[in-house]
Amino acid sequence: MKAHSKALHICHSKNLISFCLVFLFFCVIILSTIVFKSILQKNLLERISRGYYGQSKITFTVNGSSSFVSINKLVTYLPKSASCALYNDNNDGTVRQIYYQGKYNTPPIISGRFFSKDDFEGKTACAVAGKNRLNKSIFKNGIRYIDYQCVKFKVIGVVGTTTSTQLDDMIFINSNYSSNSDSRLYVLDVDGTNAPAIFQKFAAAAAKDSLNAKIISTESSGLSRIIPKLLNSQILLILAIISFTLSILIITLEWVHSQYMHIAVKRMLGWKSSQLIKEMLCSYLLYVLLAVLCGFIFLIFLGEFNVFAVIDAFISTLICSMVVIIPSILKMLRIPVSEALR
Repeated sequence: MKAHSKALHICHSKNLISFCLVFLFFCVIILSTIVFKSILQKNLLERISRGYYGQSKITFTVNGSSSFVSINKLVTYLPKSASCALYNDNNDGTVRQIYYQGKYNTPPIISGRFFSKDDFEGKTACAVAGKNRLNKSIFKNGIRYIDYQCVKFKVIGVVGTTTSTQLDDMIFINSNYSSNSDSRLYVLDVDGTNAPAIFQKFAAAAAKDSLNAKIISTESSGLSRIIPKLLNSQILLILAIISFTLSILIITLEWVHSQYMHIAVKRMLGWKSSQLIKEMLCSYLLYVLLAVLCGFIFLIFLGEFNVFAVIDAFISTLICSMVVIIPSILKMLRIPVSEALR
């Protein structure tokens, strides 16, 4: 009777430990994905709030504010090898004439596409509109157009984010259209840290045509500006992830300990150590995969699913667990069978 009660107690303990293991992995995956997506979104909003998408920008004028020089003319002075954008905003910041080349982070696209090289070289007036601008667009022959300065621009894409930003109210137009902006400020937006060097080459080339490019301001969006805000707003979630991960390591040790009797019996039956290690690791991995599957379903339901964040959380937590579980299993297999059966 006592033996039967002890066996039931061991079985209940193993089931409880296994449940805790699945639950903790599930929590780590959920929290890690939320933090990952939050960091990406804050990074995006940080850049959108400044109106640019590279790592740094230089605001400048050309020949003071006496005259407007078209973007289409200024782009001819850009170094061909540079990954950057050159643009001019109207005074209220709602219309941007833009040119970019090389590797460059474009705004988040809801539908359609952003400008390509052909759009800057062709003669078609193209636009990419913010999602809030669509109510002012018109359809003609099945094509959407938006009006600016009495010109109908063909809408090739729609930009915006799930969070409301100034991007939703903007219109981007291609650089080869000759607009007459009410702003005399231009921005060189660089996807890298070498903005001063690129601007120096640009200014030197422009000077040969008697155009004096003068820097008004510079700004950087490096990690040094983003990380403090991220840590300040996400510290509780990050601490929770650390706590759950530490709990997983502790529960993993308990899970290995709960297998002592089971493993000892199999050792008596002649199972090899390699077979026992393989069986335990497979059992452990099944619990982890169950947690991942539950996490997948839950995140899809929440609308927070991100496959890269889930995989990252799964791999990093599993590696930490393996560091604990493998030595523990090896230590358990060195214990004499008679002692393990007590």
